Amino acid sequence: TANLTGADLFGASFNGTNLQGAMLRDARLYGVRFTFSDLTGVDLLGAEGLTPMAVNNARLCRTRMPDGVVEDRDC
Repeated sequence: TANLTGADLFGASFNGTNLQGAMLRDARLYGVRFTFSDLTGVDLLGAEGLTPMAVNNARLCRTRMPDGVVEDRDC
C-alpha cells in the first residue's frame, strides 16, 4: 500500500492505476487525474485541490474524501 501522505503531486496522472488502500492524507492534488483508477479504500482526508473531474471516471468504494465523507458510489 502506497503512503503518499502530504505529497505534492501537482499535475500527476494516475490513469488506470490501482491505488487500493493508498494513504493520500493532506496531499496536494492540484491538476491530478485519476481516470479509470481504482481508489477503493483510499484515504484522501485533508487533501487539497481535488476536483470532481479528477475522480469522475475513477472507482470510488470506501474512499475517504478530503472532507471526511466516505464515498461508496462504486461498491
